[in-house]
Amino acid sequence: MSDENFVSLLDDLLSNDYRLMGDAIQPRVAVLVAIDDRIVYQRYIGFGNILKLEAIACNTIFRLASLSKQFIVYGIILLESQGKLNRQDTLKSFLSLEFIQRCPKISNTVRIQHLLDHSSGLDDDVLVTLKDETYFQPGSQFRYSNTGYILLELIIETSIVFDLNHLQIVNRAFGYSEKEDDKHYFLYDQSPTSATRGDGGIYMSINDYFQWYRHCQTMISTVFPIQNELSSSAKYYSL
Repeated sequence: MSDENFVSLLDDLLSNDYRLMGDAIQPRVAVLVAIDDRIVYQRYIGFGNILKLEAIACNTIFRLASLSKQFIVYGIILLESQGKLNRQDTLKSFLSLEFIQRCPKISNTVRIQHLLDHSSGLDDDVLVTLKDETYFQPGSQFRYSNTGYILLELIIETSIVFDLNHLQIVNRAFGYSEKEDDKHYFLYDQSPTSATRGDGGIYMSINDYFQWYRHCQTMISTVFPIQNELSSSAKYYSL
């Protein structure tokens, strides 16, 4: 399918959805399609905040969910380039004494690199109190773990001094769910773990994300030449 046909098909699908909405006040979507370094299509439908009648726009802030993880990785690699940490460091170098005393095995055997490539063996369920055990020897297998990225976020916090408490999130899109009986929407967070940040709590507009995408094109080859390391991390996906 050509790029033009894809964009045309996408626009038809969104137009049909828009017609089905009619005059209804409903949450919907922000769409941006980029090819190489060019935006070839963008469209905004529905409301990010139904209560305040705030329509979705290019500056509407969405929760990135697991897309947040790439920014955590960026933060870790940036700190490593500044000499503030090493990806082979164990957790005991960064986490609190209370954590180290409660989880000595994890603190002394799990390394930052294990958290980055999901080879730590830590439980994925962040709702469960972290136990001092792993599913396997860290670094030997692949097992997706949101917990690992929560710990990475804590490592970043202990490595820098930067107060974000004064910042506010404006133009935020809220999560909604639909009542099947009367077709009304109510606030509904996508996950009961939304209070955690490193695994999925970063917020960003679609235009901001496009700028990040453009930055990534030069970052990998110039700022952080880690392309050759991808093969070593990718091996866990085949285990």
